Amino acid sequence: MQSDPADPIKQTNIKESSIRILHITPWYPSPDDPVRGIFIQRHIESLEKYCEQKVWHIEIGAHIQEEFEMEQAHFLRIRKKPTINAWWFIEQQYARLIRKLCMEQKVAEQFTHVNFYIAYPSLVRYNVFSKYLPKHVFITEHWSAFHFNFGIGRIHPRIARVFHHNLPIISVSKSLADDLVRYSGREQKIQIVPNAVDTKQFYPTEHQRTKSFFMVAFWKWPKHPLWPLEALIKLREKGIKKEIRIGGYGLQENELRNFVQLNKLEDQVIFLGKLTPDEVAREMQTAAAFLVPTEYETFSVVVAEAHCCGCPVIASRAGALPELITEENGILVDSDWPLALEQFDQRTFNHDEIAKKAAMRYSKESVGKLYFETISEKI
Repeated sequence: MQSDPADPIKQTNIKESSIRILHITPWYPSPDDPVRGIFIQRHIESLEKYCEQKVWHIEIGAHIQEEFEMEQAHFLRIRKKPTINAWWFIEQQYARLIRKLCMEQKVAEQFTHVNFYIAYPSLVRYNVFSKYLPKHVFITEHWSAFHFNFGIGRIHPRIARVFHHNLPIISVSKSLADDLVRYSGREQKIQIVPNAVDTKQFYPTEHQRTKSFFMVAFWKWPKHPLWPLEALIKLREKGIKKEIRIGGYGLQENELRNFVQLNKLEDQVIFLGKLTPDEVAREMQTAAAFLVPTEYETFSVVVAEAHCCGCPVIASRAGALPELITEENGILVDSDWPLALEQFDQRTFNHDEIAKKAAMRYSKESVGKLYFETISEKI
């Protein structure tokens, strides 16, 4: 196996603990995609001072350009292209590979807990490797696909099977927990632990806030970035001029740029392109508000990051967003984006208080404590 120069799982300042966790996930940051699954990495980092951990990043898919295998003390990465590009075959490959690794690395002896980050497809054939796992096995779920029935218009029994093994579940929101119960067709043992924010990167500053709104995403459905832009036109007709700064990229970017040009919004919409996390933080530290136009959010890390920067949020009333946004830290939009942007000027927000409460809820310290208590007391 190859070896990277830096082990991505730090094991510093670990307290005495009898808990040793193996995390198995198909999503994790990699050199060619440093953002994919970064919320999973932060979740795991939040547990660092409480217990020993190892991560298996196992990813099998036709999208993989180059197969890769490497192992370090606390991290294993295997990325493979399937020999047959069919989901039933990929599910089999996951099961066989997990069984092989569990046997070779004596997982039942080395770890007290195994955590499956993202249940599908790893757990479709749970019976293939379950006897090689320790007593405590649980799921941490983040995936919005359950809300949309994986885009196939119905609940697929084979996918629903991942929640039929009576395994405890940790969900990042109540909204997602409800989706998992609905999709699985049965009651589940679900605890809520929110995503974590790096508050050393996302924090309030003394910089004066501008009057510009900011939004950033990988622009694809279920995001609807045209909603705030259409609101600019409605407000302009009333003599109200607002500015939106847009970061990110994606499938909707050309549509956005064409809309701006067609409606002569160049003096009100600034495209920032792809941004680093530090650049996103700087925008949130100075923006009047952060905008989230969307049909659904499983959690919304960017909302938590904006709040940690003291930035109020204007967002669609969708998915888990009402669990994050209150009268004190933002505005929920049912459908009328022009009214929400107009009324924002009539609202007063305590930016320091927004940041303080968000850090208490989403910092790695707070999330890690809750996550560990959940694992040690309820799993």
